[in-house]
Amino acid sequence: MLAQIGGKKDDIKEEVIKLALEYKLMSQYTSLVAVDEEILERSAHLLPQTVYIPVPMPEGVSFTGVFGSPQGYDGEYVSSISGSFAQEDLETTKVKRNKDESYQEQASGKYIIQVGKKDYQNFIKCLKEIENDKDGKVILKYLKDKDQSIVASAIKEGTTRLKLNALVPDLANLLLKGDPTKQYLVMRESAFGLYRLSVANPKMKEPIQMIFAEVIKKNYPKNVGEPSFDLEQVIHQTALRSLFGYKWDDIYPYVKNIWDKTKDNDLKVISAYLLLSRVNKYSYEVATKVLDDRRYSGAEYSDLRKASIKAIFRFNQNSNTFNYKVSLDYWLSYLKRESSWQVRKELAAKLIHILGANNAQIKKTVLSDPHPEVRGLI
Repeated sequence: MLAQIGGKKDDIKEEVIKLALEYKLMSQYTSLVAVDEEILERSAHLLPQTVYIPVPMPEGVSFTGVFGSPQGYDGEYVSSISGSFAQEDLETTKVKRNKDESYQEQASGKYIIQVGKKDYQNFIKCLKEIENDKDGKVILKYLKDKDQSIVASAIKEGTTRLKLNALVPDLANLLLKGDPTKQYLVMRESAFGLYRLSVANPKMKEPIQMIFAEVIKKNYPKNVGEPSFDLEQVIHQTALRSLFGYKWDDIYPYVKNIWDKTKDNDLKVISAYLLLSRVNKYSYEVATKVLDDRRYSGAEYSDLRKASIKAIFRFNQNSNTFNYKVSLDYWLSYLKRESSWQVRKELAAKLIHILGANNAQIKKTVLSDPHPEVRGLI
């Protein structure tokens, strides 16, 4: 192409790029790139999350033709639940007909709901009513439905689109008194719904925190649904997220118990942050364990280690029982082995503030630090 146009190659290349960028064209030197500018907000206390972006199949190409049928499904696909509500709120992937004429709905790979043809048609009818609800009356009606998938759908729609604060008493009752063996989807969605309402309306934050303060005192089944998921982990993690800023100390023994017993890393980190936000014996104990635990020595936990250092120093300043000069060797040793310069800077600043920049041991250690930001403290 360039040879046909004539002229110097570099000049022609620049002209091609200029025209392609101006008119948004694909060329030998440019490509089209789709950029999603939506900002995914998350709490600073939480670890980064993987976000899966759905991509539609090209026109005329079938899902099964490329990927095959899902394992264990030998029937014919009849349809996908249509409408944005079903796709976004129920996270539905496929609906198929088995040989026995029953329908299966697989949601997010976490659980499978099996319903007969009549129930399936009723399910779709209820979804449409919920989706078109304008004032919450339909949603409140469906909170009493026997089908937990319908109730869960009503809760999600009521706490996302309509943001119905009137749902709070019902959601609290479901979380605290529901039957987790039969209502696990409803209880899971109730926890999510309460959290959404607390974020959407600051006035509801404290009442909902009072509910979650009771929730973390309860034990929930760890394996429910098919395939199974850990209901207790989901509910406790959601509750702990909501409890940041909770002003009463009654919850912290229970939070510490969660931190001690859970094997889920995300739940352990969230409970640690919540404990470290207070000044008490639990925060001190967790902070010292975090700093001495190799599992939390990686870069992804640097903020957790900084929070732990702050918690220890706050606790010691409040208790007036800690001799920093006696423990100085420990802290200087920690400075040398800490991999994150931000954490080293946090600790060095604390030591300098308390013992002074002229302390010979501190001065020597800080000035020998490999990072200029840390050395700059002296």
